[in-house]
Amino acid sequence: MREKVIIFDGDNSHEIGAPYFFQHKKIRDLSKERVKEIYTSTLIYVKVLTDVKNKSIQGPIVKMVSSGETLIKAERGLSILRQMVIDMWGDKIGTAIVEPLKTKV
Repeated sequence: MREKVIIFDGDNSHEIGAPYFFQHKKIRDLSKERVKEIYTSTLIYVKVLTDVKNKSIQGPIVKMVSSGETLIKAERGLSILRQMVIDMWGDKIGTAIVEPLKTKV
């Protein structure tokens, strides 16, 4: 079975095959601004999944997203998106975008 990752676009989560990530219809034509937005949304999604896993939050959402596998896939998606932000915006600006976001969330 091929590895899959999860990204969150602000409205929905999307499971994408990692080997074909950049060819997926949700990814291939994104602007660098949209990549930054999806990175931010996925970062928040990972934070929520982490809080659910650590039982920091409870409620109906917990049943929907409590799978540890979902968290792992979302973390992998976030890692790919982080590198996309850096690649598309350049090392200096891209790192300046992603690093502060990690500490704010």
